[in-house]
Amino acid sequence: MQGNPLRLSPAPGEILVVDHFPGTRGGLVYLHGFSASRLGDKSQMLVKFAAQVDRSLHRFDFRGHGDSTGTEGQTTLSELIADIHCVLDQAGPSILLGSSLGGLVASWASLTRPEMVTGLALVAPAFGFLPKIHRQEEFGDPGQFNFSPRVIEDARQYDESALAGQISAKTFLVHGMRDETVPVSFSQRFFADIPHDDKEIWLPEDGDHRLNEHFPEICRRMERFFS
Repeated sequence: MQGNPLRLSPAPGEILVVDHFPGTRGGLVYLHGFSASRLGDKSQMLVKFAAQVDRSLHRFDFRGHGDSTGTEGQTTLSELIADIHCVLDQAGPSILLGSSLGGLVASWASLTRPEMVTGLALVAPAFGFLPKIHRQEEFGDPGQFNFSPRVIEDARQYDESALAGQISAKTFLVHGMRDETVPVSFSQRFFADIPHDDKEIWLPEDGDHRLNEHFPEICRRMERFFS
């Protein structure tokens, strides 16, 4: 399915490539993971699901990913958060559905623009990623990501340990028990530290980090939770 193409500018000389799929019900914004793009498998499934439930959907490539400008490993967390601000200015108040790194960015964006985030749907969120950036350590698949000094310096201003305690948005969280990329305990701790009861967690026993096989059910559970 093809959406309406958009080109947004989060900063001078920078372009975000965005697809908008119209719907009459409250909107969703999809945030992909590191080294992924707006055209991944979960995104494609979400497009079909959003059409079935008549929700508006925006999906986009973060800077340094896909068809947007920038270089992978050189985009700071602050810039990724600015990217979602830019998309929300176009989309209006929305549920943020973030996968892996997208879940981490969505969580921070819910603090910086709470009036624009009607809910958080976090799929295997990459909690623990920032400390990995600080130490330039291996994260996930074999091999080492090389982040520029500006990315490392920017990450130091974000205290992930204090993040959950500031979440006010209604939150749906999913994490596979067989995730070998991000420990499920990180999400369990985050969920426990959210200071309100408008939250739900699902921990599929056979789920890995990608959760592609579980994504249709994730969408159904998310829709029930936010309806």
